This record gives sequence, structure tokens and C-alpha cells, in this order.
Amino acid sequence: MKKRPFSLDIVGPSAGEYSASVVEVRTGERADRLFAVITFALDSDPPFSVADFVLLDAERQGTDTNRGRARIGQLIRITGGDPKSISSPDDLQLLVGARVRVVIRVRERDGIEVPEITSILPPAEER
Repeated sequence: MKKRPFSLDIVGPSAGEYSASVVEVRTGERADRLFAVITFALDSDPPFSVADFVLLDAERQGTDTNRGRARIGQLIRITGGDPKSISSPDDLQLLVGARVRVVIRVRERDGIEVPEITSILPPAEER
């Protein structure tokens, strides 16, 4: 790895649409919920990754679990899969390597501008 100068400058993508790849899917479980963190590597210069936290199951179902399940279903359909074929959180590893387009917005959190994924679309070549 090429050594870069160290800096505490905060850098990140601006709002917009980016081509990206899913580079990691981590699942986690607590006593009352099951979640996944999907990491997307943006095709940007400089390279940048954005993680998307999704709730998949919870003791109290709601809009967060619906959003999480819909996001995972959307990604599976983009890869050509069937969401009904997923029977375990371990099956979500099939998403690693998927090519997508992500729409990023930048929100301020604790005085820091943070990019977040607002939507996921099929890659441009599939339009």
C-alpha cells in the first residue's frame, strides 16, 4: 500500500449518484434485534466507502425493519436473485461483489457532514 501523508482533514463524497460495489456484509444479533451493515465502495476519486445499517428483525417490528428488509430484497433482486431464497443471515454474503448505483445525501450529525445512502439502483449498464 502506498504511504500517504497523514491528515485529520475530513473528506467524503458530495451528494449525488455513484457507481459502487458491495465489499462487505456483516450481520449482528442482539437479544432483541438482528441487523446488517452493508459496506459500499464508491467508484470515486479519492476512493470512499459508505456503510448502510439495516435492521432485519426486532422484538418490536416497525418502519425500520420494513426498510431493512426492503433494502436487502432490493439488493438481491439487483443481483438477479430471489429474496425468498434467503433463509439465513449467512445467505446475505451473496451480495458481496454486487455492482449498483447509490444515491448519496450529506447530512450533518454532531457538526460533521456525513454521507448516507438514500437509495440503491441497478448499475447503469442495466438501465
